[in-house]
Amino acid sequence: MTRRILTAVLAQPVRFVVYPLIGCAALGLLFAAPRPAATGADAAIWGDWTDASMTDANRVLDRRRADVAARVEYKEALLAELAAGRATLAAVAGAFLRVNRDDAVCLEMVRATYPGGSDEEKSARNVLDYAAGRHLPTGPKAVFLARLAAEFAAAYPSAPTHVAPAR
Repeated sequence: MTRRILTAVLAQPVRFVVYPLIGCAALGLLFAAPRPAATGADAAIWGDWTDASMTDANRVLDRRRADVAARVEYKEALLAELAAGRATLAAVAGAFLRVNRDDAVCLEMVRATYPGGSDEEKSARNVLDYAAGRHLPTGPKAVFLARLAAEFAAAYPSAPTHVAPAR
């Protein structure tokens, strides 16, 4: 069996045998070679990747990612209630505002992105924008967005309803 395989391989043109062998050898050398230690400016910038401070920084980033994921999951649940007609734009906008107040960066982003005379109005616009980005069939989505636009116009009669966020 081994002899038959060897005969079949050696019967191939040289390029089909030699080139793959050279490529495998080069990859082996590349990955087996020891990596040089960081020196000079690199060491000052990057330091030791196994350093305890990097571990602490990773823990902080992991916590931050978990917080963001929880916030997004909560907002998705709120939007599902809004889409189902079990919540109003005002109630969901208030919940978005409370969640965004827990993170100063989020609140400042909403304030800088959406026009409005109050945080509540800006949060309502945030909900409108968030809802417009949902994947719904065209017909139901149009009805849903029209309902939200009507609720927005009723809550903020002097505000223009079709103002795109500042990006």
